[in-house]
Amino acid sequence: MIELAKKYDWLLMDIKGNLVEPEFREVAKLIKDSNSYKFLKDPLKFLTDLGEGRIKIE
Repeated sequence: MIELAKKYDWLLMDIKGNLVEPEFREVAKLIKDSNSYKFLKDPLKFLTDLGEGRIKIE
């Protein structure tokens, strides 16, 4: 996807509307800020934070 975005001069956008250039480091930052990554990294902490309102589902 990153290569296609570079080829066609696209920007990439996450579900929150954040735009980044099609560079691996920029995309990696978006991934690390995502709820999906937080869940995969530590499901119990994610669910606890979700239940206590520290994380919002969008």
